[in-house]
Amino acid sequence: MKLLPMKGKRHPNGYVERRGKAGRLGRSIYQRYQDYPHFQHDFCHLEADTVQGKAHQGAVITLVEWFSKVEIILNIQQKSTECVNKHLNQWLSQQLKHLFKLITFDNGKEFTGWKEIANKYDISTYFAEVRAPNQTWVKRK
Repeated sequence: MKLLPMKGKRHPNGYVERRGKAGRLGRSIYQRYQDYPHFQHDFCHLEADTVQGKAHQGAVITLVEWFSKVEIILNIQQKSTECVNKHLNQWLSQQLKHLFKLITFDNGKEFTGWKEIANKYDISTYFAEVRAPNQTWVKRK
């Protein structure tokens, strides 16, 4: 297999990352398999992600229930921790208590306030590995 050289620069000279670094935010997705070995067969598991609008105008949170594949889309206007927590809090407060047992996030900076949601609604939270956001989806057997 031949690797192709990267064309151009990823960032211009003098580029400084101003958004901060999230790193590993919480428990690994691999811990989820130990804590909930049969989560694929229960109606309880949400996969969460954010989608940014064109030219960074607006954003939405997508919540997908793993077993039924029901998708909930919350319009959050802005991809920030405060907006994500506010809208998740509003939506979860309208649901039955203990309806959802766990949420799996990618390691986006917008999910750094996960502890507030997890503690308030008693929901286990797990995170994909750093730089592997596609890990939240697991192939159904």
